[in-house]
Amino acid sequence: MQKDEQLAIEMRTRHRDIFNSITEKHHGKILQYYGDGTLSMFNSVIDAVNCGVELQLSFLEAPEIPVRIGIHSGDITLLGDEIAGDGVNIASRIESLAIPGSVLISRTVYHEIKNHSKFKVTSFGKIQLKNVKNPMEIYALANEGLKVPDRSKVRKMAQQKMGRGTSGKRMLIAAIILFVVTFLYGAFLWYQQNQFQGEAISPKSIAVLPFVNLSNDSTQEYFSDGMTTDLLSQLAKIKDLRVVSRTSIMHYKNTDKSLTKIADELNVTHILEGSILRHNQQVRIAINLVEAKTDNSIWSVDFDRDVKDMLKVQREVSLEVVKLLKTNLTEAERTRVEKIPTTNQQAYDYYQKGQNLIRRMQGTFNQLDEAVRLFEEAIKLDPNFSLAYVGLADTYLSYATWGRVSPKKALPKARVAARRAQEIDDELGECYEILGAIYLHQQDQQMAGQYLRKALDLNPNHVETYSWLGKMNLLKGDLTEAVRFFRKAQELDPLSSMYTGFITWAYYIDGQYEKAIEVSEEVLVDHPTDSFVLWVLGNVYVEMQEYTKAIEIFNRRNIGTNTNWVLGYVFGRAGMYDEARKILEYQLKKAKDDYVPAIMISVIYLGMNEWDEALQWLEKAMEEGIAPILLPDVTIGPKFAPLRSDPRFQELLAKVEVRQ
Repeated sequence: MQKDEQLAIEMRTRHRDIFNSITEKHHGKILQYYGDGTLSMFNSVIDAVNCGVELQLSFLEAPEIPVRIGIHSGDITLLGDEIAGDGVNIASRIESLAIPGSVLISRTVYHEIKNHSKFKVTSFGKIQLKNVKNPMEIYALANEGLKVPDRSKVRKMAQQKMGRGTSGKRMLIAAIILFVVTFLYGAFLWYQQNQFQGEAISPKSIAVLPFVNLSNDSTQEYFSDGMTTDLLSQLAKIKDLRVVSRTSIMHYKNTDKSLTKIADELNVTHILEGSILRHNQQVRIAINLVEAKTDNSIWSVDFDRDVKDMLKVQREVSLEVVKLLKTNLTEAERTRVEKIPTTNQQAYDYYQKGQNLIRRMQGTFNQLDEAVRLFEEAIKLDPNFSLAYVGLADTYLSYATWGRVSPKKALPKARVAARRAQEIDDELGECYEILGAIYLHQQDQQMAGQYLRKALDLNPNHVETYSWLGKMNLLKGDLTEAVRFFRKAQELDPLSSMYTGFITWAYYIDGQYEKAIEVSEEVLVDHPTDSFVLWVLGNVYVEMQEYTKAIEIFNRRNIGTNTNWVLGYVFGRAGMYDEARKILEYQLKKAKDDYVPAIMISVIYLGMNEWDEALQWLEKAMEEGIAPILLPDVTIGPKFAPLRSDPRFQELLAKVEVRQ
């Protein structure tokens, strides 16, 4: 697994070096990177085609880097910081028909190069492209060494794309000579690379590596990890500083990689590392701030303090980092960074243990119950400890997101705790993020949006807030905004597959099945057991009526057959009613004693074409609450499309719209 990840990173670095050098050689300018690819501008069509050929020949050398290239010439329109035009859509449609190792061009480009004997070309004939009024003739460069797609497959692929629902929401960027390159190696690196190069390295960006626990006591790991998390939380409050999130940072716990390598992988200018040695109530903290490009330490300091002074040390370190990085710090941000959440060290100790547990948990009742106990202990010791209330609210919300209890039961408790945190400290971004998530679960998008935007104002690096905003916009049917927020989350958490998974789900909801398959399969190269990505991929194959493939994908999830409830749906769709009914009966029996989300049972009935029962359980699901990531498949996605003309379904949907 680590070998595969390392190989992907090396491929990304090699790709970047090749792409930048060859593009510059042919007088190209990279206008912008977006999640799906790169768009560049050239002084002439000939420069663009020469560049495309040389790039592919370089990428095809061992070890091969799979890349698709499409070239078109067209006008541009400036829209603020963005560049758009009809050529944008044409270029992207041409590129989507390519295969790795090939270069496809439009007829406009062909006319510019047809008298140049060094270019060998083959025609696919006129092809109707999606969202393009008239059919266009498409060509492939056939120079020695380049790959040429099969003509019949290209035409068939174009027909399939025309048959899908139109997604007018997808925003791409164009150039005078449109040169679209899509990277196909490892989805998390694919998105990561494109975003990073698009924005370049932020001049003020930092990764806080996991602090090393030097104590001879493994039970103190929560303490050293807590130091890492708290420093991240403080720095994340500063808008002028990009801070990589905890999930990606923890990939480097106990790593032997160089700081320069880590900085390159995370695309940051600075690394903060440290160690903690705790003995009874005394703590020695070593801090080292490193400039990535030189690998030079620009600040190194040791603190010998009492445990009760830990929070003060964190704030001293945060403010010194801000100073050394010459970061703009507003007075409001300084106040938030300097604020001490509690003066009770034992309460803070319980809080750290609770945080450590909730971040590592697998959502079992025992873990959730223990997290509640730890946060409540912290609150008993300090009733004004706002962060402990946030932790408590987050845990109650997790009961719902893990499907352990119904949202109807869990959310009121979460809201009470979050409101209490807000009463104590109305400048705490985390409580607004939780409140926004709660309202989104309750399908109140207006309130959810208000709280989530407030959360970002107070904590502009909070990755979960971007994720909730992505889900909210997906629920609205705004694919462009949804993907934009998911990609922002990916930028802050580049080593996580979660947000790429959400992007594939957005493509599925929008009917872009090939795009969803492409991204899913690439992320599974590095994350082969990612349950959510497998779940998305299986759903895509169901809608494409490739049931055998869907069943194989769902069975790759590390879940038993009966508890893998979506198998009941695909069995029903495939006409395997006996197998579907076995899973249904298991879930119905389980629901008598334990909580089973009603949406699961509704979906199984739906797959079996038992629509009356599907609607009855859907109504129950609406009453108890449906997870925001699942609800778009009910309201706008493909799964419930057969019921949308039913008046009963429309009545249920109207209730959702009233709440929105």
